[in-house]
Amino acid sequence: MTSHEHLTTRRLLRVIGPALLVAVVTGAIALGAALAGWHREEMLLVASGLGGIIALPALFLIHRQMRERTVTERELQAMRARVGGIVESAMDAIVAVDEEQRIVLFNAAAERAFGHSGAAALGKDLGLLIPERLRAAHRDHIARFGRTAATSRGMGRQAVLHGLRADGAEFPIEASISQYVEEGRKLFTVILRDVTE
Repeated sequence: MTSHEHLTTRRLLRVIGPALLVAVVTGAIALGAALAGWHREEMLLVASGLGGIIALPALFLIHRQMRERTVTERELQAMRARVGGIVESAMDAIVAVDEEQRIVLFNAAAERAFGHSGAAALGKDLGLLIPERLRAAHRDHIARFGRTAATSRGMGRQAVLHGLRADGAEFPIEASISQYVEEGRKLFTVILRDVTE
């Protein structure tokens, strides 16, 4: 079960849990009344009355959970929009890739640095932006980093890193990488700067 599926199951149980509690308590009351020798009509009246009393707080809890979830989802959407605005307006190139090292984010500064449009870069292998002779080493570097518990680190401390423009020109870069898990999949984000000057 992925972390996203686990989270969805937990949310579902939080919403349905109070209703299940009402059903269990009402059933227990009806069973107790039956064992005490009450008639069917009396059992139903008592169980219905108590069930209704118990159901009101349960319905309130369900309503509150749903309202909180709606607020949380709206806040998350607003936060993503703010982060998206920051990423797009950043002066440094920002490129994010998934575990297969396919490009999933390519901001405007990356378009300027590499000469590829975001539409052309999205979904492509990260090798598109790296000189061919360095691709295997770079792929291994990201894979090794993905196996660590570190959330971020600088890249290229022992050697100069190079990027590859759309026209085939190489250029030196400084870069840092971070990793995080979103909806059950690991993403790597690289922030880089052209240091040609």
